[in-house]
Amino acid sequence: MDDVFSLSIESLAFGGSGVGRRGGKVVFVPGAFPGDVALVKLVKSRKNFGEASLVEVQTPSPLRREPVCPYVNECGGCPWMALNYPAQLEWKGGMASGQMEHVGGISTEASPAAASPLEYGYRTRVRLKASAEGGEFRVGYCRPKSHHVVEIERCAVACGAINKMIPEIRAYMAGAPKVSALVNTVKLEAAWPAEKGRGTLDCAGEVPADWLAGLLRACPSVGGVAATCGPAPVKSLGDAGLDMEIGGGMTLKFGPALFSQVNPAATLVLIEKVLRLSSLDAGKSGLDLFCGAGNLTFPLARAGARMTGVEFSGAAVDAARSNEERLGFGGLEFLRGDAGKTARTMAREGRRFDAVIMDPPRGGAAGFARALSLLAAERVVYVSCYPPTLARDAAEMAREGFRLASLEPLDMFPQTAHVESVALFVRT
Repeated sequence: MDDVFSLSIESLAFGGSGVGRRGGKVVFVPGAFPGDVALVKLVKSRKNFGEASLVEVQTPSPLRREPVCPYVNECGGCPWMALNYPAQLEWKGGMASGQMEHVGGISTEASPAAASPLEYGYRTRVRLKASAEGGEFRVGYCRPKSHHVVEIERCAVACGAINKMIPEIRAYMAGAPKVSALVNTVKLEAAWPAEKGRGTLDCAGEVPADWLAGLLRACPSVGGVAATCGPAPVKSLGDAGLDMEIGGGMTLKFGPALFSQVNPAATLVLIEKVLRLSSLDAGKSGLDLFCGAGNLTFPLARAGARMTGVEFSGAAVDAARSNEERLGFGGLEFLRGDAGKTARTMAREGRRFDAVIMDPPRGGAAGFARALSLLAAERVVYVSCYPPTLARDAAEMAREGFRLASLEPLDMFPQTAHVESVALFVRT
């Protein structure tokens, strides 16, 4: 007989699953929220914990609400949509500080995550899966732990420009199944705050230029289109450049192969935190590791700091230099190279900055602390998208003479368990 039982959910674990206890053992239940009494089915049992699937919510938590998206139970991209927004912010703050203590051994005050200015319609980039199985063309998101494509008409967390593009692109591609079968994913992006769209297709084979041109004619909401076909050069038609505001009316222009923040409204909140915590004003010098196209570099330079940016992507460095010229900055230094290796080289050369800013990918910045202790005269501002690696690196920073002065979580991804954090480290 299946092990099905009733469970009271007490809290949320890092990663978003509900947590209850049965016979002294912790049980994790995705889709359950604190205050729920739920009927669950045990799917995995270990010595100290179990994992269960949600069968039925018997008594709903007062924190629950009705999701606005009809695909929420199929798509899996917004697992917290049924949890009210203030509760999302509170639990994200607790997860950031909890990981800092659990992984890094550093106690810090827990505060709710700063809210995203937009709870819905905030995403200016989505990646949709394309499928032509059985002769039926579909565009949508993959069901969790599956390759099955859940076709969508619109996405509740995507901006208006993207939701205009989705049905246009689907209709065009469904009408040309032979070529469309080559398309694996469709990345849709929008400028902000102006609603201007771009589509980037990742293809298994080369698609004809006239097919791409036909897509532009048939999809009025798509201003530019690009296609990547393995090692071949990116094909671009139309206006494939997008502008993204980074504060005070200043915008960055970026091309189809470059990283951009998903939630530009929340990015402005992030930029303000970095400006405040870095204390980089006129006359001071700053180093921006993992600088990309200058998302943080330019706002700091506008505040008067002498900035040096380091980025591995050559295309991003080219974009940063192009944006420097377009924005009328002078004297900025953008270096192409691995952030860790470049930081260590700079440290050996005796270079020194009033503050170091870094925004590494999910894997964090392991092994950087020694170089940072030589490079940063006063402080390090660390922007993190993954609390466990931030906590790991914070412990390394502590061994090199830095103190965690503040930890400020920020919600870049409402309706999910993901949490961004801005950490300030100062010399002890």
